[in-house]
Amino acid sequence: WKRTEIALTLSAAAERIGDIGIGQGQLVNCLSAREQTKAVYGIDFRRHSKLLEPNDNTKFSFVEWDITQSLQADIPILDLIIAMEVFEHIEHDQLDAAIQRVVNLARDRAMFFTVPYMEKEPLYHHDKPGGHKQSFDDARIEEVFGPQVIWTHYREKWFLGYTAETIKTSGALPFDTFLA
Repeated sequence: WKRTEIALTLSAAAERIGDIGIGQGQLVNCLSAREQTKAVYGIDFRRHSKLLEPNDNTKFSFVEWDITQSLQADIPILDLIIAMEVFEHIEHDQLDAAIQRVVNLARDRAMFFTVPYMEKEPLYHHDKPGGHKQSFDDARIEEVFGPQVIWTHYREKWFLGYTAETIKTSGALPFDTFLA
């Protein structure tokens, strides 16, 4: 729940939000319940069989999309994209293009993301569809997410990152500074 709490804190000013990899829909429910939220797009490669759609369906839209493929749906420019525990599932040769497709949905290419912190080999379910295909360390975060990314690690479990065209100074930050 800590990642969800952080995502809600970082998205407080956003009115239109996309959540990539929504699973059962916990975050889209929290986002849809906020008064300041005008629209929430829950984006996943398939509708989870146990998806709990938000009570206020006037704000929520489910979009079926595999981010390794071109987007076929019409999604307006959003204020922020949230992608928690998504990118480690993408094959190396597809990751750069998938990230570009995702950030292109957001104004200023703004995205909050999480990935596992320095996951050890063998990666979780690495040999199964949907398993983890890569591990991230500080250098890999910069390499993959580019020069306009800030990140921290939380309890050496997750990298928490934010990338946007408006970032002036990139790199690693202490956890408390990352949230400021």
